[in-house]
Amino acid sequence: MINKDSTKNEEVEIKCHVGKSNEEMLDFLIKEYKMNVKSLSKVLGVETWFLNNFNENKNKISVEDRGKFSSTLAVLYYISEITPDERNRGVIDSLVSEYNIELDTIARMADVKKDELINFMNGGISISDASKYKITTVSMFLHFIFKPSIDKWSLTIKAIKAGLDNETINKLVDVTYEELEGMRKLCNGKFARDTNEV
Repeated sequence: MINKDSTKNEEVEIKCHVGKSNEEMLDFLIKEYKMNVKSLSKVLGVETWFLNNFNENKNKISVEDRGKFSSTLAVLYYISEITPDERNRGVIDSLVSEYNIELDTIARMADVKKDELINFMNGGISISDASKYKITTVSMFLHFIFKPSIDKWSLTIKAIKAGLDNETINKLVDVTYEELEGMRKLCNGKFARDTNEV
């Protein structure tokens, strides 16, 4: 993944997919969100020495790992821009589409009526906070158990940047409409793309 002895000739600048540099996002996560380097190294798939001296080491990451690194960093950085309900709907959509878990199963595990869960998934506001809490707890736990692949996000961002339509992206990456719209919001909405990105 990372070559400590990389020479200047082999260096390739890591660019972010969504308008902020990796340096800016990493600095924000550490200073504002108070994330520690150990946690970040695990989620980003790099060693702590790499992050401790990111400006010196940023060009030592392999080309194949660059997209995953930048995508994961962007998801962490922009997490507060997506509402809790949108995040939970995305998690539930992932459980249904990737792991074939039925909404009825999630509703039963959460001890809520299936109609309540369907109402929540459709953006309904008539669901109680207690039911939302139950749904969220179960869906997050199931998501943790099944551990969906982050590579899906990297591929989705690349497909959006390539200008592919929703239907084509869905065929290639198998993302839900809500997940895709969330990623489009990050890539094309408030955070305009830099046309010089890698």
